[in-house]
Amino acid sequence: MPGFDITSILDFKPPRYICPLCRGLFREFKWIQEDPEDVWSRVQHCPICVSKFVLSESAPKYNNSPHHFLKQEKFTVELGPDALEHARSMASLIRQATRPQYSWEKPWPLMRLMFEVLARARHFVYFSTWGMSHLMIGAFKMASVNVPVLGVVSNVEEHAKVELTAYPDEAPQLTVQVVQPGPGAWDAPHQKLVVVDGMVAFTGSTNLTNNAIRKADRGLDISEVVTDVDKVLRLSNQYFSPSWKRLTAPGEKEIVMWDPPF
Repeated sequence: MPGFDITSILDFKPPRYICPLCRGLFREFKWIQEDPEDVWSRVQHCPICVSKFVLSESAPKYNNSPHHFLKQEKFTVELGPDALEHARSMASLIRQATRPQYSWEKPWPLMRLMFEVLARARHFVYFSTWGMSHLMIGAFKMASVNVPVLGVVSNVEEHAKVELTAYPDEAPQLTVQVVQPGPGAWDAPHQKLVVVDGMVAFTGSTNLTNNAIRKADRGLDISEVVTDVDKVLRLSNQYFSPSWKRLTAPGEKEIVMWDPPF
């Protein structure tokens, strides 16, 4: 077993911010100099969808930076001083599930591991799938009791669509965009992805249905558990965020800070 370099702890950098438009996860803002001749024309953008942060006329004269705005609007990932312990708990769970300590133990079924990880979410859950079973809808509704859960679901039967969208008061923190493919709907999202707290992701070809998840246990479908934080962020920003923005904020290119409610 290789030694452990304690300075590697400094490389643990979970996401700090969430873009209000695309739900992209990022650690710092992107600066863009709008006027090549004016060095003072640098403005801050979401590094994922490149939406520009702009001040409304009602902006307060203090704390009007994107950082303060996102923090007040709860678009920061506030994992707190125990972020490392949270990561350690998730890592221990996944190692126990996928690499049993004793030869007579079997790896956990994928569905059990998903349930366990969802139950430990502290900040948010994102998911995207082609088809979704009622059992998995219930699992994500339960996760939304503790954290916001955002989903993009394509190609579900009407009764599943009803469960996902028709009873918002039952699961107020669950927000799902349902896409029903049809003529001309060739670009319906087809990716399969679950992201928890920007630390863990499930990806591959496995839909969030009972049959597909159980097929993965038998090597008949592909599912990968990702624990590399950089890779988790890339997956979320590449495969979830563009679909979310296209469905919820198409064409919007500005994030207006401190906009009055009326």
